[in-house]
Amino acid sequence: MEFFNDVGSDPLKPSLFELVAQEQLRDLLQPALKYVLAVFAQRYPRYLLRIVNRHEEFYAAIMLFVERHYLRKHNASFSESFYGLKRRRRPFIDTERAKAAVGGIPAGETLRAQEIWRSLILLVGVPYLRAKAQDYYEELGGGVNSDVDDQPHRRVTRDPGLSRRIFKAIYPWLNTSFELWLLVCNIAYLFDQTPFYRPWLSWMGIDLRRLGVEDFRAAAAQNKNSPSWPRTPLAWIRRLIFASPQTLLDSLRLLLPTAIFFVKFLEWWYSPGSPARSFSTSPLGPAVPPPRMLPPHPQGIHFDAQSYGRCPICLDGLKNATALPSGYVFCYRCAYDHVEEHGKCPVTLLPTRIWQLRKFGKQIQAQQVPGWSAYYLDYKFLKKIISSLTAHRPASEAAALALGLRPADILDSSSPSAPSALQNQTSIVPDEPVLPPLFSGSVQDERGPDFRAHKAAFFFKLERELEKINEFYLQKEAELKLRLETLLSKRRAAAMRGFPDTQDDTTQNNVEWTAVEEGFRHLERDLGKLQQFVEINATGFRKILKKFDKRSTSTTKELYLARQVDVQPVFNRQLISELSDTVAACLLDLTDLSSGLQFEGSAATDIFAQQIMNERVQQTGPFHDLENNLRKAVATSDAASITECIHYSDVLSQQGVGGKTNVTRILWNAIIEAPTDLANMIMASLSTPFDFQFIDDINGRTCLHETAIAGALRLAQICIEKGVNVGKIDSYGRTALHYAAMNGHAAICHRLLQTDLAPDIHDMDNYSALVYATLRGSVDCVRVLLDEGKVQTQPNPAAGDLIPLSLASQSGHVDVVTLLLQRGAHCLPNSNGEYPMHLAAREGHAEVCRLLLHHDGWDTPDKYHEWTPLFHAARYGRGDCVRILLDAGARVRATDELGHLAVYYAIWYGHHQCLSPLLTATPLIFSGTDSARIPKDSPLSDVSMPESEIDLIPSLSLPPPIMPHRVYGHNYLDKNHLVQVTIGHMSGSTDQSGVRLHHRLISPAFRNDVVMASTPLKLVITTSRDVNSGPYSIPLPQKDAKGTYSFQIPSLDNLSLVFSIYPNFGTKTIGRAVALPSLFKNFEKTRPFVLPILDTRLHVIGEVDFEVNIVTPFDGVTLEVGGDVETYWKSLAMPLATVPHRGPSRWPHRSKFIASSTHTSPSSHSITSSLGQASTISSLRGTYLYLIIQVTRDLHPVVCADWALPQSSFDLNVSDVTLAQFEALALSTGRNVNAQTDNWPRLVSSAMVSLAQLLLLLPTTLGVSLELAYPQRAVRQSLGYRLQLNNFVDSVLRTIYNTSGSVQGPLARRRIVFTSFSPDVCSAINWKQPNYPVFFASQCGKKQSRPNWPAFIGEDEDWRTTSVGAAVEFARANNLLGIFVDADLLMQVPSLIDGIRNAGLLIGINGASEISEPLTSASVIEGTPVDAFVRDGMVFYVDHSMRELI
Repeated sequence: MEFFNDVGSDPLKPSLFELVAQEQLRDLLQPALKYVLAVFAQRYPRYLLRIVNRHEEFYAAIMLFVERHYLRKHNASFSESFYGLKRRRRPFIDTERAKAAVGGIPAGETLRAQEIWRSLILLVGVPYLRAKAQDYYEELGGGVNSDVDDQPHRRVTRDPGLSRRIFKAIYPWLNTSFELWLLVCNIAYLFDQTPFYRPWLSWMGIDLRRLGVEDFRAAAAQNKNSPSWPRTPLAWIRRLIFASPQTLLDSLRLLLPTAIFFVKFLEWWYSPGSPARSFSTSPLGPAVPPPRMLPPHPQGIHFDAQSYGRCPICLDGLKNATALPSGYVFCYRCAYDHVEEHGKCPVTLLPTRIWQLRKFGKQIQAQQVPGWSAYYLDYKFLKKIISSLTAHRPASEAAALALGLRPADILDSSSPSAPSALQNQTSIVPDEPVLPPLFSGSVQDERGPDFRAHKAAFFFKLERELEKINEFYLQKEAELKLRLETLLSKRRAAAMRGFPDTQDDTTQNNVEWTAVEEGFRHLERDLGKLQQFVEINATGFRKILKKFDKRSTSTTKELYLARQVDVQPVFNRQLISELSDTVAACLLDLTDLSSGLQFEGSAATDIFAQQIMNERVQQTGPFHDLENNLRKAVATSDAASITECIHYSDVLSQQGVGGKTNVTRILWNAIIEAPTDLANMIMASLSTPFDFQFIDDINGRTCLHETAIAGALRLAQICIEKGVNVGKIDSYGRTALHYAAMNGHAAICHRLLQTDLAPDIHDMDNYSALVYATLRGSVDCVRVLLDEGKVQTQPNPAAGDLIPLSLASQSGHVDVVTLLLQRGAHCLPNSNGEYPMHLAAREGHAEVCRLLLHHDGWDTPDKYHEWTPLFHAARYGRGDCVRILLDAGARVRATDELGHLAVYYAIWYGHHQCLSPLLTATPLIFSGTDSARIPKDSPLSDVSMPESEIDLIPSLSLPPPIMPHRVYGHNYLDKNHLVQVTIGHMSGSTDQSGVRLHHRLISPAFRNDVVMASTPLKLVITTSRDVNSGPYSIPLPQKDAKGTYSFQIPSLDNLSLVFSIYPNFGTKTIGRAVALPSLFKNFEKTRPFVLPILDTRLHVIGEVDFEVNIVTPFDGVTLEVGGDVETYWKSLAMPLATVPHRGPSRWPHRSKFIASSTHTSPSSHSITSSLGQASTISSLRGTYLYLIIQVTRDLHPVVCADWALPQSSFDLNVSDVTLAQFEALALSTGRNVNAQTDNWPRLVSSAMVSLAQLLLLLPTTLGVSLELAYPQRAVRQSLGYRLQLNNFVDSVLRTIYNTSGSVQGPLARRRIVFTSFSPDVCSAINWKQPNYPVFFASQCGKKQSRPNWPAFIGEDEDWRTTSVGAAVEFARANNLLGIFVDADLLMQVPSLIDGIRNAGLLIGINGASEISEPLTSASVIEGTPVDAFVRDGMVFYVDHSMRELI
């Protein structure tokens, strides 16, 4: 293009490309404006819908006004002016020299009125006529392929006349001729054959020129000569009004192109090929549409296609809808029972397994706040609309579904209520203009009226759900905001009456401040409930839109979320974030009145309030003095002082608004705490009778509420006799009976029930008195409520999961469980399908499990994971519960939805105490290969149907490429340092949380709160600003005891760690702990740190424990992936198990994987097959010599299998001697190596030789597997181990690279693999180099030591070595190639192999022998279960290269 910019001698002549660019800009204006109008028309259809329908006329009118302004002022159209062009009247003779001599712009070049109007006709009129002609041509059916277009409404149905047929026939030719004419003119202009790039410019006598120097001078002079702004206000306003249109039009040069760019960017971003979608696109390509439903089998059960929404088995409405791989939907319990008994689909008779049942929307249902279920997204009903669309149901069903009616009710003519219900439902539809199709422009393949009806029904229902959720949220938001404003005002009123004594115990001895703090704590909990409500619904909208896009092959999700969902108040988290910040700040320091000023309104500017905030010393006040003095007098039984305080209270009750209320609150608290005689004296000493009708203005409680909390029966009797309203509820919806049951006061409950108080009232949290008594474990209160209150043991359906028997079982209250069972309580499942036995087994309450044996659900799988109680006990290591269940005959062979047995989870999570009884109960499963003993629920027990998943259809996945993608090497540290931060201690023996807040932010009351288990705070970890890494967020209190977080930093001199405490949904900093760079100077080894957490007042509010491990880059050798040093590769291949095997299976109990298919490894991806997932293969194959490497004191790696040095009178190890001393000892003991041999494994098993020397002696064709022996922390500390981790690893790497460089020849590259039982060594060796693979060897929690090595010391065990799951998690997080485990574990539970491979890791075994032969023998049909095994001093890597081609 640059070649044509300045062709010829005329520098002001624009190039063709400039002219084409300005025309493209002009062409973009109309669609951009239409796009914007269409978006706003969806919000304001009453005003903008007509404009959108007449867009061409609207656009022409606007452009007529805009172009006329630019032509008059700038002698150019809008787009021409933007590109620095202008129009001029072309002179007959162009005299450039005369212009240069005279200067300025010749007057003859300025456009006259006739040229302006001619230009407007061609700039506005002609494009308008062409657009209308094109629309008319398409209306006549032109330009549309009848095989593609299925929109009959767009064609003219009546027979067109002769003129229309002629227009339809000649319009394409005219349009083509016109375009060719313009093309010829453009080519002629390009080669300087004509000065006009458009033919009509010659007719007008106008050509286009670039703006020159004189044009810019003229524009500057015009701006300089513009009149100055007047000084008087009226004249200034008049001038502003008249100048505004011109200023607006001039600004369009910048505003409109910017808007066009922004709109086109959004259109590109939300397009199917944009990065926003490419990140989530499956590597297998576009989603394949689901198959049509298979026809019913003649011998199967009858299936009525018209009975929509009914289960074909029970012929009732669907309950917890579940789909089988055949495509038919049943009730979950019906499908489970049938498949468990017959192993087939009841309709098609195709083989089906339990693990293939899929439950929809269970997460949304499981996390609902009790009592709010009606206000959540109706996920199931929206799925019905999508299912109706997928099943190609008629449009009438779509209309019924949109109105909330079941199609079966409409189709059932015998139902008299169906027509009336439809009429009533349709009558509530508002009479508003129909909104334009939201995505009609983006989806051109309209697929008939049924599809459009379902689409309209889906989005109509979605809009109603959005309105419902938004309305409920606004109601709750207003309530919470009002409660916050009330609490802030009560706090300010309490501050005016006086502050507490100390800052550390703000509310301990002050009844008014105690009520204020309690109110803030309840508000914090309710904020957490609302935040949970918002997050669950946001997840529901994303999932249901994704499901609709998948089933309808649409692309509506991102656009609908951006335009309709995210803009709603419920998903605008700003206000709820501000509320969370304010509540957290108030709980941090109740006496800080500056927090929450934005919610207090005019009260914040009160002169007394300002005075209180400005006072540095907070006064306690007379009310506080009264309370303290009265409490001391009661404690010392000083009657005179009590009388004096009572008389003083009479004076204070007359002071100001709220004085009497506060005095009554203080006196009643003293009466409750005082002995009987003193309490009577206090009430008798009052000058006026005590006001028993008093209601606390902070929490709404009466005297009876406070008495029930304290358990004072005599005072409760007095309150009832004085006429206190027994049924009065406080601000939290609780009666006195709630508080009596909550605190275990059975006598108070008995007295309250004698007043005919309703015993089943539910508070704001949907808790009843029976629920509180059950959670308290007060069997006396439960007995009173059941006997005298006649409370039913079976819960109200509205109570949700608040089932008394389940709560008592989960809490371990044996007496309460016994009483409830005696009174006829039934074992009922919660929303997850968990019975009381599930909950008791999970929490480890063995006695409760013993009571619940053989009751309903004691051996039934739940709905969430299909876990029986045995699974829960095995997963959480409840050994006593496992034994009780096994002794009672629990089904030990039952499998969950993934096909796993309970013993799988016991080993995966390292609960070896549960392993022995489980293995004893299932001897046949783990011995022998008889196919008749195959569990029928095993995924490989038969050639079964593929797994059916609503968002993933493995059976239709595209096959992998013939040669899968290989990844060479792995990521490593080039110049950065890797900083690994662990919150808490690496030791697996301590359960202490890494973050401990010992302030009121997380008080004991919060931790014991039975109402809401939430995480109100979060810990955010950040580091130096020059570190390109995002922050890490940890919910508080910690649910997971351990967690490691990594940063890469260029220099340790700038290393700092910042631990900040924030509200979980807020942005206000509550507290902070900072580790400065000086803390990490001379850092040599992993060590624990403890830092105090300070708030904004520099008060200590907690502490954080963390450990830091630093991996430095290896700078001894220049590392290049694929360079001079051999680099391994890894790839993905389909599992060989996909090949059908007709013979006896060697692995009858191999099952599916425990984890998801998402890998954290950057070089590991998942490919799904019909029976499983792809596994990782690598270039490792053949045999490797196994060497144990230690490092001497002077940092030389040596080969030595023993920890203690031989023939030494001192307890010395390799790290205590130098290389010279080590070699001298090897020579004296005859264990040195100086010649080659044919039996290297036997020689090196007892050899003592340096690694460098051995590598020079070994044949280069022999690979070596180096186990880097680095002791545990406890061993290092007890034995005084000196070597630092980085020095240890660097010495080994330096020897490897130096030796590789010294060996010459075509086979100089040696195959090397690293392994270690130390997680820190594995992490360091993997991050320091990219060329050699690393395996983590783990004993997975088994308390055994290797021969000639120090045993485990104490209980200080690294949590990464405690289980198979921890080893897999560590290996994935550090991008290791695989792990080695003991052969005994895999022999006991071979399904662990699939669980490890599912994480994208290779699996190897230590201690291979004849017993473990099934793990190591190869078979072409079944494949080799393990990838590597260690035997007789050699490591054997199995060749899986053929798996790439399967």
